[in-house]
Amino acid sequence: AEFGGRISSVVNLTGKTGDAYDTRYGAGINLLSANGVLEIPLYEKGAMLFSIRRSYTDVVKSSLYNSLFDFVSGDRNSSQPNFNIGRNTGNFNRPGGGRNIAMVDENPDFYFYDINGKITLNPTSRDIFALSIYRGKDNLDQSQELGGSQFGFRGPGGSSFFADEGLSRLREEYTTWGNAGVSAKWSRKMHDRFYSNFLVSYSSYFSTYDRNQGFTTDPTAIDDSLNFFRGIRTASEEDNEVEDFTVRLDNEWHLTNTHDLKIGLGLSRFDSRYYATMNDSINLLGREADANQGFLYFQDVWSITTVCELTAGLRGNYYSKTGSNYLEPRAAMIYYLTENVKLKGAWGQYHQFINRITNENVLEGSRDFWILADEELEPNFAEHYIAGASYENNNYLFDVEGYYKDLDNLVEYTRRIVRPNVMEESRIKGFFQGTGRAKGVEFLLQKKTGRLTGWVGYSLAKVEYEFPELSIDPFPASHDRTHEINFVGKYSLGNWNLSATWVYATGKPYTAPESQYFIELLDGNSQSYIHVSDKNSYRLPAYHRLDLGISRNFYTDSNKFVFGFSIFNLYNNRNVWYRQYDLDTQPVTVTDIKMLGITPTVFLQVYSR
Repeated sequence: AEFGGRISSVVNLTGKTGDAYDTRYGAGINLLSANGVLEIPLYEKGAMLFSIRRSYTDVVKSSLYNSLFDFVSGDRNSSQPNFNIGRNTGNFNRPGGGRNIAMVDENPDFYFYDINGKITLNPTSRDIFALSIYRGKDNLDQSQELGGSQFGFRGPGGSSFFADEGLSRLREEYTTWGNAGVSAKWSRKMHDRFYSNFLVSYSSYFSTYDRNQGFTTDPTAIDDSLNFFRGIRTASEEDNEVEDFTVRLDNEWHLTNTHDLKIGLGLSRFDSRYYATMNDSINLLGREADANQGFLYFQDVWSITTVCELTAGLRGNYYSKTGSNYLEPRAAMIYYLTENVKLKGAWGQYHQFINRITNENVLEGSRDFWILADEELEPNFAEHYIAGASYENNNYLFDVEGYYKDLDNLVEYTRRIVRPNVMEESRIKGFFQGTGRAKGVEFLLQKKTGRLTGWVGYSLAKVEYEFPELSIDPFPASHDRTHEINFVGKYSLGNWNLSATWVYATGKPYTAPESQYFIELLDGNSQSYIHVSDKNSYRLPAYHRLDLGISRNFYTDSNKFVFGFSIFNLYNNRNVWYRQYDLDTQPVTVTDIKMLGITPTVFLQVYSR
C-alpha cells in the first residue's frame, strides 16, 4: 500500500551506499561505452559515491570495433539501406512486401549517458541522512536520404510524380529523452520497534521529437521544371515534460511478533506539458496542467499462523484536478503447504494520475506521451487478481503465477479520421477513452548454486483493449506480446566465466496504411486520404536474439581486473522496432526501423580490492 500512482508494476531501486572506511574505485571500458565509480569515506561518519557512464560511438568509431564488426558480420555495408522494388501498380498492398513497395532498412545512430551521486551521513547511531542525484539522457538520430533513378516523388498536386537522378528526399529525425532527479532522506530509529523515513524528492521526465523532411536537387543534373522541390519542406515537433515534487513520511512499527504495521502520508505536486506543432506555425496539440495529490496509507502484515501470512492495506488518494477521493484496498496471502512449497494470492485496486497516452501514427510509428489526468481524461484504473505457487530449496526455484487485470479509463490519441458515427467533439480533440483486460500465466525455473547457474522464464499473455469509437471489435494493445521466453545461463570455472542469453518475444501489433486515394477539390488542388487497416491488425516479426560472453578475472595486491569478449545478437537477427511509410514516393517506401544488429565488443574492468 505504500506504493501508488501506477496501475502496473513498480520497480523500487535503492542506490548503493559508499564505503565509510576505505576509498574505493572502479572503471570499465568497451568498444561502445565507458564508465567509472568512486567511493570516498567522510571521516567514518558516512561516505560519498559518484558514478558516470557514457557511450561514445557517436564521437569515435574505433578501428578495432570496425575490424571486429567486419570479421563477425562479413560485410561492412550490410547496414546500408537495401531496396526491394517491384512494379508500380497505383495502389499498394499489405505491409512486408508487394508489387509496388520499396522495403528500406534503417539503422539509427545513438548515444547515451547517465550520472549517479549519493552522499550518506550517520551523525548518530539512530540517524541516517542521504542525498541522491541522478541524470540520464538518450539521443537518437534516425535521419535518412532516399533518391536515385528508382524513386519518384509526388508533386504538389498530389497525383503527379517526378523522378530524376539528381532528386532526393532528405529526412532529419532526432529524438531525445531522459530523467533528472534529486532526493533528500532522513531515516531515524525512534525505538527498537519503530522506524521513520522522511523524504523530499524532485524528478523530471523530458522527451523531444523533431522531424524535418524536404527535397534536395542537383541543378546540374536536372532541368528547371523540378526546381520547385527545393522549397517544399514539412516539419513536425513534439515536446513532453513531467515534473514531480513529493514530500512524504513513512513509518514502520513492529507492534508484536505477529503484526508489522506500515503507516504513511505525503503530498505530491505534478506539472505536465505536451506540445505538438507542424511547420512551426500549426499547433496540433497543446496541453499544460498542474495538480496536487495527497495520499495516506495503512498496512498490516499479520502472521496468522506459522504457515499463513496475510498482508492487508488501504491507500487513500485525493487528486485536485478532479476534486475526488480514490480509495484503493489491497490484500495478499501466502500459505506454506510444506517448508519448500507455498501458495500465494493477491488482489488490489490502483489508480494512475499521470496518464500514459498512446499517440497513434500509422505513417511514422506510434509514440507515447504523458499528461495529467483531469475531468475529461479521468485517471487510469486497474483491478488486479493474482494467484500462484512456488517450490524452492537451496539449489532450485520453480514458480508459476497467473494474473487477470481489469483496466478502465485508458486513453489513446489519434489524428486520423475515425469511424463516421464518432461524436464530433471526440473528432476534434483526438482523445478517446476505453477499457481493457490483461491476463496471462508466467513460469520461472531457476538454478541458484553451483558452477552452472541461471534461469528459464516463459510468459503467455494477452492484453486486449476496447475503444468503441476507434474500432468496432476489441484489439490487441500495442504492447501485447503473446509469447515471451528468456534463457539466461552462467558457467564459472575458476577465474573464467562463460555466459549466454537468448530471448524471444512475439512481434508487437500495429496499425498500417493499406491504400491512398486523392480527391480533386474545387480550387484544382488534390486532397489525400489514407485508408488504414483495422486497429492493430498487423504484427511486426518476432523479436529474438542470442548474446554470448566470456571473461577472465586477474588479481593484484590492490586491484581486481576483468577482461572479456562478448557478442550481442550473435546471429544478427535484424529485429524491427517499428515501420514507417512514405506515401509520397513511387514506389511507396516502407522503412523498417531496426534495432541493434550483431555487435561484438571487448571490455576491461578494474576494481580496487
